[in-house]
Amino acid sequence: RLGYTRVAADWKGGDDQRVVAERFVDEGGSLSSNSALLRIVELNPIICAVQVPERDYGLLKPGQDAILETDSYPGQIFRGRIERIAPVFRSSTRQARVELLVENPGEGLKPGMFVRATLELGAAQDATIVPFAALIERAGVTGVFELAQSTKQVYWKPVETGIRDGNRIQILSPELRGRVVTLGQELCDDGALVHVPSDEGRSAEVVTDSARASGGGTGEQAGQGAASTR
Repeated sequence: RLGYTRVAADWKGGDDQRVVAERFVDEGGSLSSNSALLRIVELNPIICAVQVPERDYGLLKPGQDAILETDSYPGQIFRGRIERIAPVFRSSTRQARVELLVENPGEGLKPGMFVRATLELGAAQDATIVPFAALIERAGVTGVFELAQSTKQVYWKPVETGIRDGNRIQILSPELRGRVVTLGQELCDDGALVHVPSDEGRSAEVVTDSARASGGGTGEQAGQGAASTR
């Protein structure tokens, strides 16, 4: 009966090396059929499971790139891609499981670690972007107050928004060329006069992808740049 004393673990694909992560029995112990003996894992590549809310589910697809960070290695970036997307949602959280295949050449990531995953859900080049704080809703319509430089008056413009990236948001239409009000716009009416802080020390140049629309003051410059949502 020596054939029963040998336990083999087989797998297909991936790295040739596996690691015994956990042992469930001790030598000499009694076993029943289908008892788990060992937990064997692959460390490179490694699978990372994240939970995605319903609002972002439709924007995901296999092969999308992902960036991962963990508190165990501050400042270090791990890169992966979406491998599988669950076809069902958890009824308790209304979230779906998404598996990321992550390259782990130094085997720094270990099973059971918590990570923060960033997925790019959309991107737009040469986008018109404004501070998110500039948006205000009037009668159920979202818009901004744009400043007329010649008269220091502001005019209400309904806008169609696109991608949001942190504290800035893409404006799809209409075209904006001046500044927009970011503070106190709830007190503004169409054609109202406003006070504009001094421009000393502030740049009115076009916003680039690496720049962020900063807050403060009564107005901010609408600019061109690349926007992405994460």
